[in-house]
Amino acid sequence: MTLQRKLVCVMLGGAAAVSLYGQAAATPAAVTLDSGSILQVCAQCSPRKLRAAVTPTDARFKVKLNPVEQPTVVETSFGNVRDASVPPLFVVEWELAKDGTPLALLVTVDGKVKRAGNYDLILNLQPASKPLLPRLKLQIVVPTGALEAPEKLHIMRTVWIPGL
Repeated sequence: MTLQRKLVCVMLGGAAAVSLYGQAAATPAAVTLDSGSILQVCAQCSPRKLRAAVTPTDARFKVKLNPVEQPTVVETSFGNVRDASVPPLFVVEWELAKDGTPLALLVTVDGKVKRAGNYDLILNLQPASKPLLPRLKLQIVVPTGALEAPEKLHIMRTVWIPGL
């Protein structure tokens, strides 16, 4: 299939607005995330485990059960900076039905991840049996820490009496 592009320019008040349409659709990932690709980490939770429900795009998509083929983190970036030391801090596993149909992706965030911000994970869903499957992108949002004040603040006053 050839990629056909049509370029449309529209003049808007002297500035040109350019749009691209008619592109061939990219191959979709083997699963879609039911609630979107952004996951928020609870600041005070321990262990920090996230669950993202998935739906297979193809009803025949199954994960090998014995041994279970877990997804791997191919690349991780913080903000837009790729860092090779970050991928080991995120562990991704499948939650499967009895027949091997994926129900959810379980993401465990290591306690060493303290820096607040957005972490982008690129996942290979079946690295051993189907390494050429399209990758899946997840965004993990780590919130900033919050200081908590004590419920009651007791201040002991010291009274100075001159001459004593």
